[in-house]
Amino acid sequence: MLIRKYTDFLGIRSNETEPIKENLQTAKLFLRKKVLDEYKKKDPELKLTVTDLDNIERDPGNTPELQRAKMVARRIKQEADNNEAFQEVKTLLLAENSPNFGYLFTRFAIDEGLPIDSMKILLKSLKEFSQYLNRLPMAVDKYAGIVPSAGDKRKGSERLVDDIEKLRELRAVDRFVKELPGQFVVTSDHVPDTGATVPSIKDAYQNAPQPIKDKVARIALAFDLFGSKENEEGEEVFEPVKNKMFRDQFWSWVRFWARSLNDIILTAQKHLAGALANESEYLKLIEQANKRFGEVNGCSIISFTGGILVTHVKSFQANKFLNDDTLHCIVKYLGNWESYVSAKGNYNMQYYIRNFNLGPEDPLSVIGITIGPNQEITAAFNKPNNSIGGMVKRHIADLGLDFKSVFKPMTKEQQIMKKKTDEASEIIVKPDITLDKMKECIEYGANPNAQNGLPLQNAVATRDMGKIQYLLEQGAMATIGNPLDRLTERESPESLEIAKLLVTKGARAKGIIVEMLVSDYDILKEILDNGFNVNVEEGQVVRRLLSITENKKISMENAIKTLELLLEYGLNVETKNWHALKTAGENGFLEMLKMIVDHAKKKSMSPTERQLKSIVSWIKGSDEIDAKTMKAQIEYITKAFETI
Repeated sequence: MLIRKYTDFLGIRSNETEPIKENLQTAKLFLRKKVLDEYKKKDPELKLTVTDLDNIERDPGNTPELQRAKMVARRIKQEADNNEAFQEVKTLLLAENSPNFGYLFTRFAIDEGLPIDSMKILLKSLKEFSQYLNRLPMAVDKYAGIVPSAGDKRKGSERLVDDIEKLRELRAVDRFVKELPGQFVVTSDHVPDTGATVPSIKDAYQNAPQPIKDKVARIALAFDLFGSKENEEGEEVFEPVKNKMFRDQFWSWVRFWARSLNDIILTAQKHLAGALANESEYLKLIEQANKRFGEVNGCSIISFTGGILVTHVKSFQANKFLNDDTLHCIVKYLGNWESYVSAKGNYNMQYYIRNFNLGPEDPLSVIGITIGPNQEITAAFNKPNNSIGGMVKRHIADLGLDFKSVFKPMTKEQQIMKKKTDEASEIIVKPDITLDKMKECIEYGANPNAQNGLPLQNAVATRDMGKIQYLLEQGAMATIGNPLDRLTERESPESLEIAKLLVTKGARAKGIIVEMLVSDYDILKEILDNGFNVNVEEGQVVRRLLSITENKKISMENAIKTLELLLEYGLNVETKNWHALKTAGENGFLEMLKMIVDHAKKKSMSPTERQLKSIVSWIKGSDEIDAKTMKAQIEYITKAFETI
């Protein structure tokens, strides 16, 4: 059919070359253009533009041609706006108050098929390093347009992940340099140069040659990562107290002994070497990995001589367990591991070299090497995740290792086993699989996180605690694919136990799941003790508490006790424009209202004048409370916040 360009009806020319902005509206326009282009492939005479899709509805004309154009425009907008991947991106970014990444994430979802769980990790990194994003090699939105090439096969999202990880070093250097002493006078009576003036070490760093600055950067990064480790559940945890003690001890030494930048570098290297795990402790980690994940999914020691350890790591879960002290993307992201190593039909081998003769701040102390089926090096990265493919063979020779005999490609027998592993990974995602068959699949090397965590999701859907516990033991990650969304008959005791278990493993809880957890004080305290975020989903925990209190699903005594617990664990009462305070007020929960107000005063929180008027107006609009209670609540609120 022939549909002329819509602006031809109006006698004007549209301009489609609008600048790309990182927001959801631009993402929507991108999708509409993509759908429109598909329509134009089927109908070359279609002359609509993206701008026309909205403007055409305002045209008063009623010709058959225009009516057909309007119908096609509506169809295109509906198909684009309801795109499932876009809706997931939109939900994620609005929940995290980050709509400015709408275009970027939509492109990653549509063009690259980036899973939503990988986006959550990426978004967390973007927010963590928000103050450093201007130091990326290009503007963030430019990563959306990257096309892999022969020179760089990484997708845009992979490039962004790698570049963000490099920001970690920049931040670490800023923190480290900030602590360097300026000019000072030695005051200690226990040193021979007491009374001497030491020139500024901070100035010495600023004027140092690049190799010295690079050495400081490696040390600074090691300092930043100290205290990071993987716990028994396979989750990455950071111990801030341990990190602070480590730093405080070092800087106290510096102020006592250091007289130059070189003194600081040498002291830092010794401090790190003494603090981090030695080779015997790492060998114990390998034993633990093999005991937990089995021989097929664990780690093999290829050689260990002269403090040089070479291992073959066989699964993502084992790699995360053993090599989480690196910045390697195949450690942090399941999708990257699959891309480099474990995808169906991929016959690569993943090796690691650990040199215990070097300090942990040295970039060559850990090297990851991916070997292809023809013994070609498909990837090689040092500890900070910098590519070293051009020099790694020479470095291997310098270590006294024979490349050909140590870094072997996959044998024919291993390739046959890999095919069985691929088949097992397809079987393990079937919803009706038995526990025994599941164990058999794992023994063949099946991925417990196959197809974005489908095995665990299926086990949750059938409320099979045996399967759930087994999968978690084998490295299944509750943070992938929102397994709690599959929980049926949610108000049963079995469902409550499953929810508790998965939430402690990092699963996202929302809606009725949060209500279940909030309704049981002991379980709520247990998951809070295990790291559950009391402010998850914009204050959903306290909102659900107030809802079940309003509906009398919980006694007022227990509600007050639970609110006290939430406040103790850091509840943010300002969330959603003081929604908790408004809800407590409109329902006449005077005691809970006072607790929220008193907590706010203690934390020096106060609503703005506009917010205070909104709170009072909200309470005045309630038909659930009598005039006396309303007056008491409003007086308590206004009097309290006037004194802040």
